Amino acid sequence: MKRKFHAGRPEDAQEFLAELLDTDKAPMVSRALQGTNVPTLECKTCGFTQVFHGAETGFTHVQLSLQHHVIAINDIQAAIDAHRAEEELPGFTEFPCNCTGANRPRIWKRQRSHKTPAILCLHLVRWGGVAQVISSQIHPNGNLGFAGERYDLRAVIYHHGS
Repeated sequence: MKRKFHAGRPEDAQEFLAELLDTDKAPMVSRALQGTNVPTLECKTCGFTQVFHGAETGFTHVQLSLQHHVIAINDIQAAIDAHRAEEELPGFTEFPCNCTGANRPRIWKRQRSHKTPAILCLHLVRWGGVAQVISSQIHPNGNLGFAGERYDLRAVIYHHGS
């Protein structure tokens, strides 16, 4: 490994795993971890949906915040659901749908999975802000849903740093 890791940094465990499973160093494992998301916008007024093909983003792990709208999340499935939830874009009116006048467009965005990974690697982000650690216990759901697929929880890497 070319990169040096330093004790006490909260992201060391996740960064070490990402470096270990890097595409160039472990191509077989890395392929099993690869998924692809496609950004999608939808008008909730008329139902028109725009999928941004060509703007796909690849991933080998998914970062999940353990805080959603200042509320602490205490189980892994809830963190996945919050991460994948639709989000309204208030005031966003530049959209190629047929809504005009009183039928103003109500635009929502979400990430749609184009390709789900064979092995889902999750990174639980325990930071709620600048130097604010989310210290609540997390319920480790044994069976997880992600983008219409089911995954069994098989391993946990726990970083305990100062």
